[in-house]
Amino acid sequence: MKFEEVKSDYIEIIRKHGFPEDMTGGFVDAGHMEVVIRNPTKLNAKKYMLSVIEYGFQLGKFWSTEDGKITIDECELVNRIYDKYIW
Repeated sequence: MKFEEVKSDYIEIIRKHGFPEDMTGGFVDAGHMEVVIRNPTKLNAKKYMLSVIEYGFQLGKFWSTEDGKITIDECELVNRIYDKYIW
């Protein structure tokens, strides 16, 4: 997958549903972001965005946010992202 495609999908799901819940628990956002800050390449940014997308689906076929869980059945965007990146 190309950087621009991952970036577009990442921005779309974050804009619509926010970040996955607990970005400082099992997934330490700062650690992943530090790699991007120290070496700001498209490859590192893409790896970071992919890790956030994957983390959002860590508990199953839904995007788990601080506001609750959005199943793939409830949202076409979540379904599309799941099929594209996880399945």
